[in-house]
Amino acid sequence: MVEKKKVYKKIFCAFKNNLVKGNNINSMDKTQVLYVVFCAVVIIALIFDLGLLSKKNAVVSIKNAWVQTVFWVLLSFAFCIFIWIENEGGNGRADAIQYISAYLLEWSLSIDNIFVFIIIFSFLR
Repeated sequence: MVEKKKVYKKIFCAFKNNLVKGNNINSMDKTQVLYVVFCAVVIIALIFDLGLLSKKNAVVSIKNAWVQTVFWVLLSFAFCIFIWIENEGGNGRADAIQYISAYLLEWSLSIDNIFVFIIIFSFLR
């Protein structure tokens, strides 16, 4: 955990130094670019989800739920493609396959949890 903090601090300091020096993104190494893109995508996705899609006291229709689901899945696949392309010289294919495998595993586990909730709630009814 301490080692990860050092890596994050090193990336943040390098990014800050590049901005202060007036350098552009081309002077950053691939790891720094990956972290910057990942953080930007997460922040934009949170703003989009919490600010635009989450309306209080609004009923979510089936169509709206499908559109949101397709959007988030396509966003995850786009990030997978980004990982593959950005790490082309290294192990980009292996990293992309690892990412999409973990994503699909988490997705299947979340669907499994829905069935468990249904069973528990039907039992408590």
